[in-house]
Amino acid sequence: MVLRMAPVLISQAVFPRASILYYEENRKFFSFLAKVELATLAIGVLIIVFIQIAAPFIITLLAGENLENAVLFLKILSFIPLVSGLNLGNMLIILVTEQKKVLFNSTWVFSVYMLTASLVLTQAYGGVGLAVALISTEIIIFIVTTILLNRKKPSTVSQFYRALFSSHSYS
Repeated sequence: MVLRMAPVLISQAVFPRASILYYEENRKFFSFLAKVELATLAIGVLIIVFIQIAAPFIITLLAGENLENAVLFLKILSFIPLVSGLNLGNMLIILVTEQKKVLFNSTWVFSVYMLTASLVLTQAYGGVGLAVALISTEIIIFIVTTILLNRKKPSTVSQFYRALFSSHSYS
């Protein structure tokens, strides 16, 4: 869960600026959000590379010995910051536009998914299954949030993804 904190900390840091831009300079908001999203994904990739290389050392440091299963779990879980970073733009849009119902609905959907996937995959594959369940939960969070947000704010969502995938900058 420490690995998942990177996108959360980034969203908290940029939220005030995102709010101001959304209400005062709407066109710049989407460019800003796209830049933050791309930077978050880049940080996620850097975390993956670092953890993939340093996992044996980290586990040895924390456990006092090299535990192969723990190294494997850590390597799998290293993908969480990248995958959770996918949803950063959606979450900032939800917060800035005060879409509390979207947040509530997406939260209960992914909670049910997480509990189900965790139980099923842990039963079938043990610790690796649980790690995969956590990563797949992040993907489900992104998909569900995107769908629900697109139903409530389709133009906002399309403008964000247009800015994200476009070389054209709104700033």
